[in-house]
Amino acid sequence: MITNTAFPAPVFPSPFQDAVAWWHMADEHDATDAHRLVVHGNVTLGARLEGPEREASIRRGGDGLAAKFAGGYLALADDPALKINPKQWAISIRMRDPQGVWKYPIIGSYGSDSEVSFALHAMDGTKKPMMDRNLGGGECPTIYSWMFQPGGPRSVGGTSSLLELVWGAQKPDAARVKRIRDLQPANVQPNPLQQDVLHAVMKPCFPVALIGPNDWHDIVAVMTGPKLQLWIDGVLVDEEFPIGVTRERTLPFLIGAGYEHGELKTGFEGLIDHVAIWNRALTPEEIVALSGGAAHVRQRERAILGDESPTMQYFRPRGHNRKAGDCIPYWDARTNTFRLFYLILRRNMHSKWDGGHGGLEIWQASTMDLKTWRHHPVTIPITEQWEAWNGTGAVAFLDGKTHWFYPCPDYNGRHGGIQHAVSEDGIHFAKQGPHPFLRGGDCEIFQDDAGVFHLIKNGPQHRVTMKPLRDKTLVAWVRLADLKQRGGGVLTIEHPDGAQFDAIVFGERVPQRWMAGSNNFRRTPPPEQQRQWPEETSTPDKVVQIAAVYQGRRVTLFRNSKLYASYEIAEPLVFPAGSSILVGKRHTHAAPATAYFSGRVLDARVYSRGLSTDELAKLKAGIEGAVEPLAWYDFADGETADRTGRFPRLDLRHGARIEDGVLMLRGEAYAKVPGAVNTQVQLTSTDLEHWTDVAEPVIESDERLAICPNLFPFGEWYYYLCSTGLWRSHGPFGPWERHQPARLTNLSVPKVAAFGSRRRIYAGFLGDGGWGGNEVLRELVQDADGWLGVRFVPEMIPASGKDLPVRFRGKAPDATAGGVHVRNGEVCMPDVPGDFRLQIEVEPEPNLHSFGIGLRCDVGGKHGCDLEFNPKGRLVSCTKMSRTGAAPVRGPCIAAVRGLDQPFTLDIIARHDILDIEIAGHRTLTTRFWNPDG
Repeated sequence: MITNTAFPAPVFPSPFQDAVAWWHMADEHDATDAHRLVVHGNVTLGARLEGPEREASIRRGGDGLAAKFAGGYLALADDPALKINPKQWAISIRMRDPQGVWKYPIIGSYGSDSEVSFALHAMDGTKKPMMDRNLGGGECPTIYSWMFQPGGPRSVGGTSSLLELVWGAQKPDAARVKRIRDLQPANVQPNPLQQDVLHAVMKPCFPVALIGPNDWHDIVAVMTGPKLQLWIDGVLVDEEFPIGVTRERTLPFLIGAGYEHGELKTGFEGLIDHVAIWNRALTPEEIVALSGGAAHVRQRERAILGDESPTMQYFRPRGHNRKAGDCIPYWDARTNTFRLFYLILRRNMHSKWDGGHGGLEIWQASTMDLKTWRHHPVTIPITEQWEAWNGTGAVAFLDGKTHWFYPCPDYNGRHGGIQHAVSEDGIHFAKQGPHPFLRGGDCEIFQDDAGVFHLIKNGPQHRVTMKPLRDKTLVAWVRLADLKQRGGGVLTIEHPDGAQFDAIVFGERVPQRWMAGSNNFRRTPPPEQQRQWPEETSTPDKVVQIAAVYQGRRVTLFRNSKLYASYEIAEPLVFPAGSSILVGKRHTHAAPATAYFSGRVLDARVYSRGLSTDELAKLKAGIEGAVEPLAWYDFADGETADRTGRFPRLDLRHGARIEDGVLMLRGEAYAKVPGAVNTQVQLTSTDLEHWTDVAEPVIESDERLAICPNLFPFGEWYYYLCSTGLWRSHGPFGPWERHQPARLTNLSVPKVAAFGSRRRIYAGFLGDGGWGGNEVLRELVQDADGWLGVRFVPEMIPASGKDLPVRFRGKAPDATAGGVHVRNGEVCMPDVPGDFRLQIEVEPEPNLHSFGIGLRCDVGGKHGCDLEFNPKGRLVSCTKMSRTGAAPVRGPCIAAVRGLDQPFTLDIIARHDILDIEIAGHRTLTTRFWNPDG
């Protein structure tokens, strides 16, 4: 026997010992001698590797020999003899493409998406769809557009090749098929999500440019049951969350080739060191051993994925298709640790055939000083196929154990609801039965001063019942405080969708004219027609009766029971049960600058038919008429009740008040009669195991309360926060008043937790082309009256270099003591780097309508992000300007910003594609704008 003394003789590492097939490529036989290969075309078996390539092969259990492909492929002599476990399997291949082409079939049994079992192939990523649809049919970008859109913030340089694992289930998931057919409109089909659901395929992938296209690679695909994973060089680069079992093979298993719609495709020219198949899932430790060992894998992980972020400010998890989602912050007082639990989303609304939240898992990072962060293993993973996702819940601590309560729906069975997991170290959690632990969805845990735990979750919804309202009359008696006001709504009826409405509006399109307002002016005449109507000249001491009568396609306005205007509309709007009534605001989501009516309302009524001129003339404020109203609010004796008893009480908002039987409206004050009232209910417990229902709701509102509820104390107040608003109370369970403003930032689904005894940290995410994006943290600030604001977290402001000199292009602006005076124009600061921090002391001139700053602008400011301040409307907004000449795109805005007409500090951080703005140390606005040349 002759042995090679340079390398040890090949040994079987433990992963190979139970492989159902292992081809070491010395010849056509596999190690079990049960699955012989047949060469087709130009393939050379037993090609000798030399030097480091041979050493690497032997280190992985190979023999230093490889198959050399030059366009040919390998098939099985007895293809039916290869049986793959449909529930669990793994396949490993070590290969190299010396030319770095990566656009060919590699291994498996393909054919088409409707007949694939499992296959690994390389393809041109630019040929993949760039746009997708979410479950409801809304358009969203695909991960391929992120990677292969040239110059984008997440684009991948170099080759456009994509390595893709395609897996097919035995049959489509019935629940997902039904959901997508029920929720996706027909006019958005077909789309990638719909097609993958109907064909029952999943496609983990990774861009080849990030792994080194010309190098050797150890590629492992694993089906664990609840997960479908793609590993490259021992690094987990992508995973999906299967439902069902692997489709039975109907096409041959090939190496270096594959069928595509009946046609055989080849094209691989390179080397394959080994191929192995297991009828079980390999462990991560076994995959590391197959990929060169732990030290080598650590190097490859850093090279492929980069380092994990050292901070959670603007955090986005590593990986080509991952985004960060909802945050669940928690102060661990036992260890003085701030734990930031968060969700991770892969493939942008496409995972697990869900089209929304599919495949979410809960992760954790922790810190003791907000500067140094530690990343932990996945906290609540998906471990069962029935788990649609693990989502936003809450954490509690008792008797040395940390308890997690989180929602997990099950679209196919009976396991869905609030789940329970327990940990002794706050890091590693064990799921507890039964499933579900409690019925419900998103939840909150609040512990009172007596140590009792309160689990808060969604409760019943109460809807106003009424017959569909088509013909109607809106009538109100008012005193106008200001004839110059524009767009304020006196009386509105609003559809349950919150978007459609009919209203009596003053001065929106033409100054000093009454009009019948409607969504997008669909039932409202144009300005040229309104200019022919009488101008309102009433003074604040005079009462005006104004009425809008809707009969069929005819809309008629009356002022003091006299004809004011009449016209026909294309189609009347029908208002169903659950519709709302507003007094003093045009509609719920109207722009704050022009939404509110300024004045006094003596009486407001809605009738379920069109009233005649005579009937209107006989109506008197505060006095019951001959025709019974559908709803009637006369404010007598400070009363907010509907005198007919059909509708709920008026909810007085933003300072609206009743004095001497009159509703007083000024600024952003208005009143709303919600057509539907949502509730949050609670269960109590002393041991976190046994729970008792509490009859009274925690909070009621017409806003959606169920998404990410959060109850927390701060100072002398308690606050209730959810995705749609913010409330405050002197007690932990109400009575609640709406916070002004209702949203502190434009961040999505924020939650708050303590940091120490006196500070509160506010955490949410900045979206990016759909749900999820980057985590953003803020510090809550509180004024003497208990109103909240937010500022940058001082410890988490990114480090910056030395101050840069301030220079200007063109004519120098007027210089004042320590500053720059901009009068009726603009100045340009060139040579600002892409990532920067800019601090400005702003001193607005009196009576300014607006002012602002353009960020990341091209020369001339044609392409950039305009940050605009509107002191009178108390608005701060972003508008994105395109160099292509396309219409400007309105970005996010924040309302009810105080002090914009006074000197304030503006602090701006630009980092990659994020622009983060702090205003006066009390409000923030965060947006995205990508212009690396700006």
